[in-house]
Amino acid sequence: MQRAEHSLVARAFQVAQSADARRILLVSAHSGDGKSHFARCIQRHAGVVTDEPFEVASFTTLRPQQEIDYGYLWVDGVSLLEGEGAAALTPAVRASFDGALLVARGMVTTRAEVADCGDQLRILGMRLLGGVWNELECPSPAETLHGIKAGLRTWPPRFPPGVIARQFRRSP
Repeated sequence: MQRAEHSLVARAFQVAQSADARRILLVSAHSGDGKSHFARCIQRHAGVVTDEPFEVASFTTLRPQQEIDYGYLWVDGVSLLEGEGAAALTPAVRASFDGALLVARGMVTTRAEVADCGDQLRILGMRLLGGVWNELECPSPAETLHGIKAGLRTWPPRFPPGVIARQFRRSP
């Protein structure tokens, strides 16, 4: 898993470098497609991938005037087909980015939705640098915690009636 994340982050930096993009907006069609997870992957692995400084920020805390002279700024952005969507990308915000990276969720995001997101970005004048295909199904932290608690309640496992559990000692 770590190797796959590392490889994905390395490719994202390679795409950004080849496009001469320093401020990159991460977008998706729907919430839950994995752009926040990808932003956390960038946070974890970017130090190994590049020697240049980097920052990962949330779209809600972003200041459009925030300038960077060197390094990279990756922003966990908006879901284009939900809520405010593309309307949240005001002209000042759009002008502050060099491009966008689209995160699509495998077997959930349709081709039509990906095309619609690409069209919206093109209409807004944002350069689409590439995409990330998220195949991994990651449960939310609340679901994961619930699963761990449920597993602990059933531990140790119960044997069916008639099965005797014995302990064996090794001889010295």
